[in-house]
Amino acid sequence: IGIVWINRTGKLRPETRTMVMNHQSISDCIIMMSQFPLCILAMKSLAGSGFIQAITRVFEMIFVDRSKADMHISQKIVEVQNDPKHHLPIMIFPEGKITNGQGLLGFRSGAFISDKQIQAVCIRYKMWLTPFNMATVCWLEPDMKTFIYQVLSIPFMTVNVDVLDPIDFSMEPKLTPKQKAERYQLQMANFFGCPAYRKTNKAIFKGK
Repeated sequence: IGIVWINRTGKLRPETRTMVMNHQSISDCIIMMSQFPLCILAMKSLAGSGFIQAITRVFEMIFVDRSKADMHISQKIVEVQNDPKHHLPIMIFPEGKITNGQGLLGFRSGAFISDKQIQAVCIRYKMWLTPFNMATVCWLEPDMKTFIYQVLSIPFMTVNVDVLDPIDFSMEPKLTPKQKAERYQLQMANFFGCPAYRKTNKAIFKGK
């Protein structure tokens, strides 16, 4: 898909049970799978796909039913986080939706309920010789054919994968999952030098 180089900085620590990351493209998952042993959270509706079934023979996947309450998904996440014997570290996109990378949506708190260690992973794409408004790796186009055309119009791309240090909450034991989510969102936004928005994708789509 045009990626010619992936440069990785930072280190995933042995105690880390969760990787939270920004989400711009379907390429994000492929890049992460190439770099780390991980468990992927996926929609239950994808479980019947032949391509997804092939992936499950190599990578661990946890399927969740998004039609159920958020608590159902959060409970599944906590089960994986608290069971290092049977599950790899889990990869989560706390924004919940794909964006154009120019800001971070409010992080949802499901990944931050457990006290297990979390590390942020920041993905940055460099699209060479291509104006952003003409062709982009960001999956913002509802028509799949147009999106594929946009990606294939990029001559080539390089990617930076930066693993940030975990945030130490030992001096603040009473922080809520929402407060922890905000700290990680700010850590990533400061790294990118972009805005961190308070509204989550859920609030945006409900028009609140």
